Amino acid sequence: MNDLDAIRRVMALYAQLLDDGRFDEWGQLFTEDAEWISLPGIYRPSGTDPQPWSERGRTQIVKTVSEFTKGLRTAESRGMHFGGHPIIDIHGDKANAWWDFIIAHITPGALDVTATGRYYARFEKQGGRWRFSQRVSAQQGAILPPGLIPVPGI
Repeated sequence: MNDLDAIRRVMALYAQLLDDGRFDEWGQLFTEDAEWISLPGIYRPSGTDPQPWSERGRTQIVKTVSEFTKGLRTAESRGMHFGGHPIIDIHGDKANAWWDFIIAHITPGALDVTATGRYYARFEKQGGRWRFSQRVSAQQGAILPPGLIPVPGI
């Protein structure tokens, strides 16, 4: 498998393993010192005031995200990520990627869109395997932090 396809595979596994609650495997998609950032946008579920959220390190990312999402995977409730077409730039053993997302929450008789936005990601190839070194989700309307690599132009 070439590097481009390997990175696309990591991106697809990120969503599917997370949605299925397979956190031991999901955690292996990150470097040991990875950074995970979630930036709220203009969507505000009623009664909430979402704040930026970040975690550092594979172990902490898995612990926090698994606890936060466990209520989304029941017999009556599922969350599902849908990813758009990625732009991926590879530079040796490092890469940057950008892709849009939609997150849906599915219950009997209902499908609600709970988030839309864009992922900004950095990858590193370690031991022949691509992993996230930074993953930022920025919901529509989010204020992007300094240093975030913008989507490239033509």
